[in-house]
Amino acid sequence: MWLAWTLAMQGELDAAADRAREGAAFAERHDDAFSLAWAHYGEGVSRQFRNEWAAAEAAAAAGARLADEHGFPYVLGMATVNQGWAMLNQGNPEGIAVVRRGVAIVDRTGAALGRANYLGLLGATYVFEGDRKTAIAKLDEAIAEVERSGERIYEAGLLIGRSGLLVDGGRKSPRGASAAEPDLLRALEVARTQGARLLELRAAVALARHWRDRSRAGDARTLLADAYAWFEGRPATTPEIASAGRLLAELTS
Repeated sequence: MWLAWTLAMQGELDAAADRAREGAAFAERHDDAFSLAWAHYGEGVSRQFRNEWAAAEAAAAAGARLADEHGFPYVLGMATVNQGWAMLNQGNPEGIAVVRRGVAIVDRTGAALGRANYLGLLGATYVFEGDRKTAIAKLDEAIAEVERSGERIYEAGLLIGRSGLLVDGGRKSPRGASAAEPDLLRALEVARTQGARLLELRAAVALARHWRDRSRAGDARTLLADAYAWFEGRPATTPEIASAGRLLAELTS
């Protein structure tokens, strides 16, 4: 499962899907409750990378049921958060309460691993409620947790998320859109350093749009072409890949 997530962040989405299936099948064969609960949770994460939200919800729910039945609170919390996130991405507002319940379960365990990610997802629930101020505050807290813990696997995604809120919030944000560019530049640097091509592309799409809207189309085109080169000709299996292709075509027309 860890290999599946690593491959997904590197842009190797088909190989990632294969490893996720292997992990789930291995857990099924050995019929160990903890491994099986964790494998369902892990499969849900892998499905999220491909935006297969219904399958992600089902896998996370299966993991949560097993974890609840056998008394694995940390896995229960993680799976519950991901179940709620998948619900939200399918337009189901009931996912807000599910995400918050999952984060509360994780917090009660005292576990710190992945805390930055859960704070970020908690912030996202406020976006769905239209409360951008609280959402930005939660993302600030999440990014501070990255600095405190040194756990940087989520850093690029959190910075991209905060930049979007700052841009979309406009005058509603005390920092405004001017703070979005440093976040995106940092996200791009982090993703490149990690070899996370998918996150690099996501950051490049956001930054290219930002520059395009500020009369820097040439810079935007160069940046995006570089990040998209590895994905060109591959299936547009995620929104960032499809968006990058469309935006690059627009910038070169």
